[in-house]
Amino acid sequence: MKRLLLMSLIVSVSFSCNNINVQKKNRESDKKEGEKVLNVYFENVLSNNMEKNLQLFSKGFFEKTPQDVFIKRHISMDEKLGKVIGRSLTKWETNIVKGTKPESEYYFVYDVKREKYNSKEFFYLIKEPTDSIKINLYKVESEGLLTE
Repeated sequence: MKRLLLMSLIVSVSFSCNNINVQKKNRESDKKEGEKVLNVYFENVLSNNMEKNLQLFSKGFFEKTPQDVFIKRHISMDEKLGKVIGRSLTKWETNIVKGTKPESEYYFVYDVKREKYNSKEFFYLIKEPTDSIKINLYKVESEGLLTE
């Protein structure tokens, strides 16, 4: 009986070893890694370089929102809210999983100061198989977007 129990334990452990993952949440080093991408994003916004910013978005983002639609929305947003003057990070979270099912997720919320109306901007980034971090979701909230 002991032998049977020991054998089932060994078999169970060997099968579970095929699916080992280690999860790290909210490490400062991961935050900095994601912020690098968003710093480039905001530098491009300040210098009005939309083309370079398009490269920071994931393929999945543009599958949901075509590039031309995104560009039109961004131009419209700048007209309604005004140019970006400054920003401050108000919230961030990271979730990094290494192992047989790796996954890297980064979530940032910025209060963005603009010429006409301030905005709250939400970014969800992922690490792609090429190890580059890309913006996968981008959302803007502002009272100014409700105006005609």
